[in-house]
Amino acid sequence: MVNQLPKRQYISAYQIFYKEQSKVFQQNGVGINMVGPLLQRKWESLSQEEQRHYQEIFDKFEVKYQEQLNEFKKLNQILNHSKKIEKSIIKPKKPQIPQIHYVIQNRYKYNGKNYSQKQIYVELIQEFGFQRLEMKEQLELEYESKQIIYDYEMIEMLKQKCQKYQSLKEKLQINLQQQVQVQESNSNKYEQKNFAVDVQGRNQTIGSKQVYQIQSSNTLKGLSLIAMKLPQEELNTQGKRKT
Repeated sequence: MVNQLPKRQYISAYQIFYKEQSKVFQQNGVGINMVGPLLQRKWESLSQEEQRHYQEIFDKFEVKYQEQLNEFKKLNQILNHSKKIEKSIIKPKKPQIPQIHYVIQNRYKYNGKNYSQKQIYVELIQEFGFQRLEMKEQLELEYESKQIIYDYEMIEMLKQKCQKYQSLKEKLQINLQQQVQVQESNSNKYEQKNFAVDVQGRNQTIGSKQVYQIQSSNTLKGLSLIAMKLPQEELNTQGKRKT
């Protein structure tokens, strides 16, 4: 599986708005060249609450993108460390079977001769078959002893790899925990910010209601005073008429 860099789907809340509304404009016969300016003006005319709707959608896409980006970085970190581990550990050389060993040790005999590598290999394998039994047994013993050493070295190498990979795993877990803490902190800050905005909006609404209530109460008070004065004024008016 190839670890590919994730693609950011949107770069702003306006881009989501543009993608959504441009289809509506084009379906209503608006030319593609006119869509941009019209949408820009429409976006600017939106209320804060309407723009916040698109901002919330963008924030969800952004959170998902950041999660994918962190996963990409984490996998790359593992791959890079794995390559370093592979380079730092020297793999033991596997011993060759007696026939191959014999071919490698004796191919010098064909230097300067017009033979292909395949012909040299066939000739020397046949030559090995005619060698004394004692020599073949000696090569077999050497091969078996080398194989024992090779197996032991491979086990030690795997142990070393396991230790290094375990150390790498622990480091990555620490890094991952730190990333999670940072994400949680950012998420809490974002929620607190939104909560503060909501509270501010509610306070403004409540404040406007209080002002309206005060104005209304003042108006009612004024009306009541006017109503209380009206009878006295009418009596005075009637008295003047009589006189």
